[in-house]
Amino acid sequence: MEKLIEPVLTLQCSQQQKLTPIVPVNGAEMKNEWKKNNDRLFFIRENNVIRRLEIDDIQYVEAMGDYVKFHTPKKLYITHCTLKAVELKLPGAYFLRIHRSFIVALNKLDCIQDGGLVIGDRFIPIADNYRRTLHNRLDIL
Repeated sequence: MEKLIEPVLTLQCSQQQKLTPIVPVNGAEMKNEWKKNNDRLFFIRENNVIRRLEIDDIQYVEAMGDYVKFHTPKKLYITHCTLKAVELKLPGAYFLRIHRSFIVALNKLDCIQDGGLVIGDRFIPIADNYRRTLHNRLDIL
């Protein structure tokens, strides 16, 4: 009976030698590492449910008083926060604020005309103080 136990103990010891120790990581480092690997995701709270939105699905974001509406091709999501808070969380390389009530995804933009832009079938006004920034970002010929 002793011969059967010895190989099992030897196996467990050899597996432990191959394992690397777990290094404790603080919460901020874990959050930054997770964000780096999941930079195409965005989470919102809607009616006490936390929902995951793909950054690529967001067409534009619209302020509605104390609430913000995320417009996607499939659905409209509403959450309680400010447009400024959303602007700080969305990646600036893909999104631009063009009005006090709107942030748009630059890759969803169809055309610019008559003081506004069109995304899908929605006309969104461009405020004068955001117009120059938009034109600089688009690098128009």
